[in-house]
Amino acid sequence: MENLLALYGRQVREHGQIRNSFDDFEPSWIAGSDVGAMGAALLANPALITDRTTVVGAVQQASHATIAEIISKATGHPVRYQALTPEEWRDELIANAAAAGQSDPTAAAHLSAQSVALRRQNTHRVTDDIVRLTGRPAVSLEDFVAQNRETFLPKSSAAQ
Repeated sequence: MENLLALYGRQVREHGQIRNSFDDFEPSWIAGSDVGAMGAALLANPALITDRTTVVGAVQQASHATIAEIISKATGHPVRYQALTPEEWRDELIANAAAAGQSDPTAAAHLSAQSVALRRQNTHRVTDDIVRLTGRPAVSLEDFVAQNRETFLPKSSAAQ
């Protein structure tokens, strides 16, 4: 979920948009705090590991259009999703990084290629792993956005 802050926080604040090339793909979303809690649970109790490889899933899937709706509801400001081609998104990521004084065309190429690959073969899972391993409910997208509401507020509203 933290990718929402890093990739789209400024876009939402300044333009009321989420722009990428995921189109209607619905990733599974997981908060970093849930990943950390599962890691700690597995370290504290290795018996929780039942297979040689543990692939954990998140508790919900949502498209970026749905996330735009969640952010709109949480902030009271309209946010819309705009689908881009992978090439447009890659170029936009490169331009945004350059504007921030950074340059990482490899990361931009990776993200845009990932959007294509995931639409072809969805590897994102939805499971009860967070509850099963930690004994507590997972952070929902709605809760995550509410906890980070200030990140998404337009500049004129953030000071109020």
